[in-house]
Amino acid sequence: MSAEPSGLSRTRWGPLSMLEGVIGGHAFPVFMIAALLLFQAALLALLLLPTGDEGLGAFAEAFKVWCFGYDPATGNLEMAYVVMLIVDPLVLGALVVGVWWVWTRMIRAERSN
Repeated sequence: MSAEPSGLSRTRWGPLSMLEGVIGGHAFPVFMIAALLLFQAALLALLLLPTGDEGLGAFAEAFKVWCFGYDPATGNLEMAYVVMLIVDPLVLGALVVGVWWVWTRMIRAERSN
């Protein structure tokens, strides 16, 4: 005979239970994809923002130099950096949806047993 009461034998306690509560619902992938889209929009805005001597234009120029390999003398960007920074959030979004999908299937299978 088990030491646990019959109703508690499949109940989880602690961090795993909290993780199940967060990832198990639809709010997790929606929030993560929205955050990734917001990040993507900010990157594209900084990429398309014209450069300037002060203010937001100066920040955009410094950001382009640092993150996109921008050469102010020629106006050229390193396209590999641009592609990488645009594709990365898409890959992370697919990863989030994949992890969420597998996790929810595992939870549903466990609950049905």
